[in-house]
Amino acid sequence: IFSFVVNFALILHTHQIDQNLSIKELLKQSYKKVWGGIWVNTLTGFIILAGYFLFIVPGIIWSIKYSLALYVYLIENKKGMVALKRSAELTKGYKWAILKRYLIWFYLVAGGIMAMMFIPGLNFLANFITIILTPLAVIYSYNIYRNLKNLKEQGQNLDNYKFKDKFLTFLMVGGILIFMIIIGGFIALGAYLGQTEKNYQNNPKTHYYEDNWNYNDRNADGSLQDN
Repeated sequence: IFSFVVNFALILHTHQIDQNLSIKELLKQSYKKVWGGIWVNTLTGFIILAGYFLFIVPGIIWSIKYSLALYVYLIENKKGMVALKRSAELTKGYKWAILKRYLIWFYLVAGGIMAMMFIPGLNFLANFITIILTPLAVIYSYNIYRNLKNLKEQGQNLDNYKFKDKFLTFLMVGGILIFMIIIGGFIALGAYLGQTEKNYQNNPKTHYYEDNWNYNDRNADGSLQDN
């Protein structure tokens, strides 16, 4: 609950940054909205999860479609499914543009953190940078929400993406899927090797052969002969 309150306070602060509200006032505003925000997040999560069970593509589409539901709830005070419908309205006609922006963020941030986790001596920086990037992620998503809202208010309901832009965005999605498959392969290989070692250790024959290896090369007292 505390993590939700802090995250909501960051969003509210970004929206009301010119009002110079104190941390106490922001947390108080956020706490009043925490249960409604959790409900919006829960609805969004279940819908997106259902989409990923339907062969991934619907999950990606619904992730974009409902990505602004929490911002709608906190800023426009629209609750539950009304917030999700408003998010769908804001993102309609701009899904490729939104997807591209989230993919850029993923490659820049997640890629950098993953690299630091695997580079010796830099893995300790990953947690520190994650803390710094949390408010930046809020600002990034808030700007997407604000820009879409302004475009809709101006009567613009369709992005100007050409086929080339859509194809490049599609390749970026493919890169993430390939990355996930590779990571999944390593996890599966690690699990297989771990199970194989466990089976080897639990096999009675293993201990029998270990206890009796090079039996003919042992001295009368059981110690190994020098060969």
